[in-house]
Amino acid sequence: MSSSPYLSVIIPAYRQAGTIAADLQRLNDLIKTLVPSYELVLVIDGNEDNTLNNVRRSLSLPNLTIECFDHNQGKGAALRHGLQRSHGEVVAFIDAGNDIDPSFLQIMLAEFKLHHADIVIGSKRHSLSEVDYPWLRRVYSTTYQILNRLLFCLKVRDTQVGLKICRREVLTAVLPRIVVKKFAFDLELLVVANHLGYQRIVEAPVKIKYNFSSTIRLIDIWRTFIDTLAIFYRLRFLHWYDRPLPAASAPVLVSGIDVSIHHEATRVREKIHR
Repeated sequence: MSSSPYLSVIIPAYRQAGTIAADLQRLNDLIKTLVPSYELVLVIDGNEDNTLNNVRRSLSLPNLTIECFDHNQGKGAALRHGLQRSHGEVVAFIDAGNDIDPSFLQIMLAEFKLHHADIVIGSKRHSLSEVDYPWLRRVYSTTYQILNRLLFCLKVRDTQVGLKICRREVLTAVLPRIVVKKFAFDLELLVVANHLGYQRIVEAPVKIKYNFSSTIRLIDIWRTFIDTLAIFYRLRFLHWYDRPLPAASAPVLVSGIDVSIHHEATRVREKIHR
């Protein structure tokens, strides 16, 4: 690209070989109607199901960059790497899969501009949201959000929806400080942003229809709880998030591996042209 785009959309994907090409095409068709310039950055967070080859065979988009880890690193690691490879003034994250309707990005971008927001988050609890998910998940979600309000005093009602828009400045400050790579990544993102003074966090409506057949595993609930307490400990006792960042030129580490020199066998970067 000759100049930086206005919007970068980072799509972390894990085991999405069956739907990823259609998802990206739909997202591309939408985004090009919303902003003057954009890029899509797909980060395949583990290529166990051969997602990479499926995308390469099925799709040809000039604004798409693909990054691929051979092994799953976690959503936080995928997003940090996606940020490294993106160039937009504004950065959006959207989970791969068919759960979240991407058309609500239009509303979120409007809210972003209207409120001069630092972060706009999709929220299941917004009055205009359309959400279809089982009652047990509603109980888990409500309980978790009550816990978060007690621990962190965040003025948001839902931290976990995988659709967010941020100013690049915010992500540059926040992502290098994030420790959680999986279960409570979204919470840590908002906690650290709020702590660093990026407090214009706006909730926007979303449409979600969860496509799953299994229930939440108890081990995942437990790990999320432990990660949440660890965030609280780092914030209140270690003052971890107040530590100065390393030099801007320092590489971002993914699970202890320097991704700037990672062997080609564990990271494949492709840029697809029409």
